[in-house]
Amino acid sequence: MKLVLVFISCICVTIFPIKNAIASYILDDIKSNVYVKSRTQYAENDSTQWNQYSNVLLNVSFPKIDTYLDVKPHLEFGHFYNHSNPTSESMTRLTEAYVDAVLPIGILSFGEKRFSLNGGRFISDATFNLLPRTFQQISYMTLNNNIQFSYLKSTSASNSTQKHFYSNGSYIINANHLTLMDLIDINAQVFLFEDISNTYSITFSKHFNGQHLIESTVSYQTNPYNDNHSFYSSSRIFHDAIYKYSFNNQSFRLGTRFFEGPQSSTPGFSAPYSSGHAWDGYVSTYMSSIQNGFSEDFRSIFGSFSTQLNQTQFVNIHGYLFRGQSLTKNLGAEIDLCIQDELIKNRLFWVYKVGQFIPGIDSPAPSELKMWLDFVAQLGPIN
Repeated sequence: MKLVLVFISCICVTIFPIKNAIASYILDDIKSNVYVKSRTQYAENDSTQWNQYSNVLLNVSFPKIDTYLDVKPHLEFGHFYNHSNPTSESMTRLTEAYVDAVLPIGILSFGEKRFSLNGGRFISDATFNLLPRTFQQISYMTLNNNIQFSYLKSTSASNSTQKHFYSNGSYIINANHLTLMDLIDINAQVFLFEDISNTYSITFSKHFNGQHLIESTVSYQTNPYNDNHSFYSSSRIFHDAIYKYSFNNQSFRLGTRFFEGPQSSTPGFSAPYSSGHAWDGYVSTYMSSIQNGFSEDFRSIFGSFSTQLNQTQFVNIHGYLFRGQSLTKNLGAEIDLCIQDELIKNRLFWVYKVGQFIPGIDSPAPSELKMWLDFVAQLGPIN
């Protein structure tokens, strides 16, 4: 018996130092990146036209846990402060805290996470804001990223510490890189947002000669799945068509999109979790209507030109015409300019954005000019 106890003691003495050494080896390798942003903002029609903001985002990952255990934990802390209003409350939030577990059949993810699909068309993390939009979620994704299913328990709005909890949950199904006869790429999404809407969307795209791209999205929206109204009587649609030509670090884009107005007692087509800048420019004159539904049919015609002047400097110009469905109703126009450059290689950047909304004869909104100047510093390892 004494020999058995001595043998067990020897095993414990041997194993515990090994376990501690492994744990120390894994946890000692913590990769962190800090992004510090300073923003000066001008809004012509705000009571306080000039504002100064800053925010800090700290990203933490654990590469050795990923290497040895096929588990990818990730943390992100965000802090936001309004310097122009000393009485304004600063905001600090754990913006991301999730784990991706790599399994033989796919990737299982759970925790607080950003979401952005299809260019932020219907769901976006609103990265232009100083604190991102995030969701408490459980997701499954295939290893080739073709299929994703997500269950959403709650959401935190951008620039906010408040959470909205779904009583029964919301759901997202995303299918990417499907092909039709090896000629047309297809992306399909289903968004079932509790108490808001059900949206079924499909995007067709076709590349020609590596330079030309034609893309079109058709979406169908109904009352939310937990609503007792008729599935068909509450339907409304969205569609767009976009042509893009890319050449020598430059690109040109021309397109149109349409939001159907209200049907019966239901609001018009809405995209409550989308990124406004992806829809109607920097000034976001019609953002509230995009998120809550238009009171009438709405169409926009847009174009953009992007160019890379050198290795670090980029220029983008966007233009929008806002119209009714028949194009005879003039709801205004907008012109935007964005310039970005690098001051210190991979460390310090600046971005200047300016947008001018020009009202039309039938526009409910006045003329407005908005400008943003951001300086962004990255501290930590270069990705």
